[in-house]
Amino acid sequence: MGEGLLPLSQHAMEILGLTCYHRYAYAPDSNEECRRLARDLNDKWLMIMHNHGLLAAGRTVAEAFYYLYILEAACKIQVDVLSASSEPIIPDQDAIESLTKYTAVPLCLERNRMAILACARCQTVEVRPKLRLI
Repeated sequence: MGEGLLPLSQHAMEILGLTCYHRYAYAPDSNEECRRLARDLNDKWLMIMHNHGLLAAGRTVAEAFYYLYILEAACKIQVDVLSASSEPIIPDQDAIESLTKYTAVPLCLERNRMAILACARCQTVEVRPKLRLI
């Protein structure tokens, strides 16, 4: 969806500030694609890779799995809401910010992450310790 993740559920509002986007492109060199992924991920913990899948990072595998679970649930809810209604109800900005600030990850811990790469197309999961930011 071109509009990205919308604050249509508590799941989505919990992770809005932790989510970024990555445009899918053919990368003949996997190192080039890794650099693009790291650049786009930057200080975020979740990534929606357009036309490809989802990526989650965390300080532990359990945390990365939790974020991935919440992101997938938020995406499913958004698809359901948008297919059922032409005018979705968006909460006011104060409600969104109040939930987001209680779930934000401390930035001082961002360098000690693991990544779980989940590909919706091929139904695979790959764990990569200590995701390097370039």
